[in-house]
Amino acid sequence: MIKTVYTWARLIDIAANKKNAIVDGPFGSSLKVSDYVDSGIPVLQGKNITSNKFAWDYIRFISKEKAEELKRSKVIVGDILVVKIGSVGYSAEITDLNGYPFAIIPANLAKVTVDETKVSKKYLLHWLNSPIMTNHLKSIASKTAQPALSLSKIKEIPIPLPPLHIQKQIVQVLDEADALIQKRKQAIAKLDELVQSVFLEMFGDPVKNHFRWHLVEFKELGAWKSGGTPSRKQNHFFKGDIDWYTAGELNEMFLKGSKEKISLEAINHSSAKLFEPGSLLIGMYDTAAFKLGILEKVSSANQACANLTPDTSLLNVIWAYTNFKIMRPYYLSQRRGVRQKNLTLGMIQSFKTPLPPIHLQNQYAKLLMEIQSQKSLKQKQLDKLEENFQSLLQRAYRGELSFSTDQEGDGDAAQRGISGEVSAVEVGS
Repeated sequence: MIKTVYTWARLIDIAANKKNAIVDGPFGSSLKVSDYVDSGIPVLQGKNITSNKFAWDYIRFISKEKAEELKRSKVIVGDILVVKIGSVGYSAEITDLNGYPFAIIPANLAKVTVDETKVSKKYLLHWLNSPIMTNHLKSIASKTAQPALSLSKIKEIPIPLPPLHIQKQIVQVLDEADALIQKRKQAIAKLDELVQSVFLEMFGDPVKNHFRWHLVEFKELGAWKSGGTPSRKQNHFFKGDIDWYTAGELNEMFLKGSKEKISLEAINHSSAKLFEPGSLLIGMYDTAAFKLGILEKVSSANQACANLTPDTSLLNVIWAYTNFKIMRPYYLSQRRGVRQKNLTLGMIQSFKTPLPPIHLQNQYAKLLMEIQSQKSLKQKQLDKLEENFQSLLQRAYRGELSFSTDQEGDGDAAQRGISGEVSAVEVGS
């Protein structure tokens, strides 16, 4: 077992030796909205890359005749996609085209067909999706309204290239370490499912209200306020220590801290208000509409947030969080607006919700907090796994992992090296 010194190659150096091995989609004028039809040849999008995996979603189609015009931009199963406009830095292998022999990519995607005698496809994908490379791609993208990578820059992407058998051992280490991370994520997801399952068992579907709980308008649940934004012309307003949330930050049940802070002077000289710990923030605008979060300390928020300080004789805020989250699709259907689908404070106050007795709400909240405690522990373990994985990733591409260099393989020795590296990542799974 020795550490490996890597040579470096460019993406174009490890591409298949054939025409259009690295290619992008057609210019916008060559593929217009009017070209799309109900069925035919699929056209992929950047949306098809989710968490570095290919997903058969958001598929559009063009005619076979149009696809023939755009055949330069043809992709098949096994090709690698790279986002080149917009969310640059995302890559994935096409694993399934749902039975179609090929697809076409648009202008915001590039595809790479690799020479697998030179590079392991999985090794390349781990590299392309590593923070080192995604940060590099973002740094070299054009600084326009939409970041963009030219095809020439994509062809020049640098790749550390050890011998193929070492690449495969690196892939095995990274795959096994990633499997530990996915296992932990699945455990957390099951706890989230348990939260909803317990709720539905105790209270039924709140939209259908099978248990026939009393219906109450939101305005009866407590005291309501809306947020506000201090003047940005007064720089000192944004140099305080009071959390000031935007609706886009309402991503967790309990809100731990905002990106921006404001001062008490900002509160006193603007429409911004102070909200109590244990109160609920509700997003009102566009994609953040009806996102939710419970405040853990005195905080403020912008005008895109409503705030409910619950009447605790009627409403447990933890129960309300789960109930409202389940009902979110129903409430969102009440939005209005042409360009943005927004809610208003008045609309939210007019919404109705089933309201079980407070003692049942409190009972559920206690169970939820017990589950939340387990989830927090698993999340800390996941954070440590991901931290260790990133360290392992960097060591792998710097040649700092030890593997068998015998191509024919001392298989047992190689496996011992792999197992040793993976065990360094695992923390109590």
